[in-house]
Amino acid sequence: MNRYVLMGLACVILSGCADVPEGTRDGQRAAGIEGETAKGEPISLADYKGKVVVVDFWATWCRPCVALLPHTAQLAKEYKGRPVQFLGVSLDNERERLEEFLARNQYVTWPNIFDGPSGPIAETWKVSSIPRLVVIDHEGIVRRRDVNPEDLGDILAKMVPLAESH
Repeated sequence: MNRYVLMGLACVILSGCADVPEGTRDGQRAAGIEGETAKGEPISLADYKGKVVVVDFWATWCRPCVALLPHTAQLAKEYKGRPVQFLGVSLDNERERLEEFLARNQYVTWPNIFDGPSGPIAETWKVSSIPRLVVIDHEGIVRRRDVNPEDLGDILAKMVPLAESH
């Protein structure tokens, strides 16, 4: 019996994270991300074809998420005018909280989708903890599903020139 348990475990380990859905794994075409911005405007990942997209799953009540925003804002400023798009996906409980936060914190200049605590985007991407950064390349391929915020600058430094050359 132990041999079968070990074989089953090996299959799960070798197949990658079995609980990570299709379109959200590194190396796969990114699953769609669609919704409305905090201002009520429609937005889609497809709007950013040809750009490197940094998706930030976050919420205003999440202290580590909020602490990350100035770093993200600095990168957004550094890469302004280049083929990079930052896109927030808010898991806040109420749209009003997100709207109020963004109104008070004008340095968050990138679009943010209100998805709610168990919305369709978070469900598709199986977001179980935040903050979670995902980097999608200019061809729409997930390159990094769980980015350490400290590594984001280095990742962009490598990926943006590739996007610019196409």
